[in-house]
Amino acid sequence: MALKLDIPMIVILGGGQFGRFFPYQFRDSNKQYFLSYPLECYGCEWNCKLKEKECITKINVKDVFNLAMEILEPS
Repeated sequence: MALKLDIPMIVILGGGQFGRFFPYQFRDSNKQYFLSYPLECYGCEWNCKLKEKECITKINVKDVFNLAMEILEPS
């Protein structure tokens, strides 16, 4: 919806299907912001060899908040 309404969006993605959904440019837009936690095992199809799916769980609220503030109040 954000894309259709030309509203900035933050996309939080893990690496389970890296390359299929991320990185993905929906169209020529400078309003797409992606957050991820890169690991060597990207592309694992969510068959995680780690204790937890760190590619998604290591993205913290502070990073999302800081990016949102950056988008809302560009310097």
